Amino acid sequence: MRRAALALAGLAVAGAAAALPASLPRHGEADAACIATVISNGAPFYGTAGELDAADVGGRAGTGIVPGCNDVIVIGPGAPPPEPDTTVRLRRITGVAPRFAVATRFGGGAFLAMVRDGVPCTGLAPDAVLACLRATTRRFLRGPALIAPIGAPAGGTIRVAVRLPGRPPAPPTGPLVLRTEPAPGAVAGPLVRSGGSVVLPDVPPGEYRLVALVGSGGDARGVTARITIH
Repeated sequence: MRRAALALAGLAVAGAAAALPASLPRHGEADAACIATVISNGAPFYGTAGELDAADVGGRAGTGIVPGCNDVIVIGPGAPPPEPDTTVRLRRITGVAPRFAVATRFGGGAFLAMVRDGVPCTGLAPDAVLACLRATTRRFLRGPALIAPIGAPAGGTIRVAVRLPGRPPAPPTGPLVLRTEPAPGAVAGPLVRSGGSVVLPDVPPGEYRLVALVGSGGDARGVTARITIH
């Protein structure tokens, strides 16, 4: 990852990486800029302060929504119309699972890494962010890990599985709970389970964690998966 040629704004959002403005202030408005944000599968991803090299950009990863930049204070008459949401194409980052980060372009510029909110690879230099994302992916693929969608509607049905080292993913056999963020969080309502199918409770939109217990006795441990409920 190389440094961005543009002047990037070092903004921090809910533990996300330093991000760049997705839109500049308009004439007649107070200084304001929106953080580079993409919504993918209902979950927020935030921009990092650096461009990706061509070798770091992989295949297609679907599409995402860039929220309109409307968080501004209008000064004087002639307020502009609200900026609409836009759809962008997403790409994979080499060696990184798209549940943790994806790449996209803003305004036809260079590809930027967009990191899922809550992934513990923020506040680092651009090259260190990539190294952290790849290490996080390797741990996820090796297991133990909880596999779940990154986003789902309240009251919706999702599929979950536990990946243990050397074994194929399988439905969790132990307890499974939904907790609020940040950790440790409170239990957020009952889950209705049938094998690997889970019905989410009707909870307010926000960030949550699914927590499953794997192993037994002294080897028991919890594995988690962050999920955005919308």
